[in-house]
Amino acid sequence: MNCVQVNLIQRRDDLLSTEIRTLWETDFKDITIEDTQGTSKEDRYALSLLDNSVNLKDGHYELALPWKPGAPSLPNNKPLATRRLSHLQQRLKKDDELRKRYVETMEGYVQKGYAKRASISEVPETGKVWYLPHHPVLSDKKPGKVRVVFDCAARYGGTSLNEQLLHGPDLSCNLVGVLCRFRQNQVAIVSDIECMFYQVNVRDQDRDCLRFLWWPSGDFTKLPEAYCMYCDVCHNIDEFIGAC
Repeated sequence: MNCVQVNLIQRRDDLLSTEIRTLWETDFKDITIEDTQGTSKEDRYALSLLDNSVNLKDGHYELALPWKPGAPSLPNNKPLATRRLSHLQQRLKKDDELRKRYVETMEGYVQKGYAKRASISEVPETGKVWYLPHHPVLSDKKPGKVRVVFDCAARYGGTSLNEQLLHGPDLSCNLVGVLCRFRQNQVAIVSDIECMFYQVNVRDQDRDCLRFLWWPSGDFTKLPEAYCMYCDVCHNIDEFIGAC
């Protein structure tokens, strides 16, 4: 009796391709990554303040600071800003290169219109003035560049500017959603807008709460003068703008 043995060799390329396609489609076919989150009553109030105050003026969007109900109620913190400026002066005098970069950055804010000298003739309303201490931050990733940080969290008289403002909801994109959307198409584009937050202005009535002390033209031999930021430097509203 003869015995016949038959062997079958089958390529699995098509099967493997089908399995990969099924895995790929399953990730997106029936499941949608939602970035929206529930908001509290306070968060909705903060968003309504921004929505109702947004205005396009001279080619720049203008927004109100998201004050808490009853705010601003700020003490005169100029002594704190003066003391911090004195410490900054001592640091800059010890480092000529840092001083040069810091002066260039600060003077650049004035020249570009991000900051302007405060009006001497106009006396701001009591409780609605705040001076922002500032200091340099250096990064190894950006050699030769100095970032000026306005310390909105500096406390004086039992409060700080940040404590007077609503935090608002977290509007940052969900990282899982971002990573999944990167898989949906063949090309992903990433961009960065230089000085993005400085392009958004604050209302005239809020600018005295964004004062800071600086020497005219960066000349330490002159007395410091008061300047106002015309754009927002508070982290709260920056988060709102960055999520738009």
